[in-house]
Amino acid sequence: MLFALDIDGTIGQDTNHIARILTREFQLPISESTLDRIDLLGAFLHSNTVQSYLKHSAPELREQFCKALKAANKHPDVQRNRVPIPGAVATLQELAQQGGRIIYTACRPPPYQKISSFFRLLIDIWFLLITKEI
Repeated sequence: MLFALDIDGTIGQDTNHIARILTREFQLPISESTLDRIDLLGAFLHSNTVQSYLKHSAPELREQFCKALKAANKHPDVQRNRVPIPGAVATLQELAQQGGRIIYTACRPPPYQKISSFFRLLIDIWFLLITKEI
């Protein structure tokens, strides 16, 4: 059986790079040590600091924040530093052991295609390692 998997949000996720980008861009009062403890974007977006900022900002700033959030997902630092979603490795190993063939996909604008190619190469190497084919 053939499986085509999108990398972003399916088997790979951001850790705290988007939080760092938005903190810098909107000058949010969040310390480096706090950012170090943020491991998921949802934790950052639901933090008291971000919620207070959005609640007390003008509609134009909230709109800018939403646009920046969407754009940050394609930032090179975010793309380079994705990590496997919990359970992704074990699931892919199981699919491979059951004879499944896996294709990794990503839809990226031209400036990020080089990063995507590099990321796919790393995933291919990683997959060969976990299936013990090399």
